[in-house]
Amino acid sequence: MWAPIAELEEAAWARTIDVNLKGTWLSMKDEIPAMAERGGAIVNIATIAAMAGVPGTTIYAASKGGGHCDDAGGGDRMGRQGC
Repeated sequence: MWAPIAELEEAAWARTIDVNLKGTWLSMKDEIPAMAERGGAIVNIATIAAMAGVPGTTIYAASKGGGHCDDAGGGDRMGRQGC
């Protein structure tokens, strides 16, 4: 959903967060234990909107920025364990 923040509906916010942030977290949650045993890499894709405010991308940017933080925190810890 791309719109000014005052025009956004809560349902659009929830769906975008569920898909982009919660979906990434749920995938990593299950992938990390398996990767810790066998090694490997998880590659998540974000966008420049995650790092720089782009007008009209409030929900999208928040969801991708949160995913970026999950990657950074999880990646640092799991990198030391072979993932």
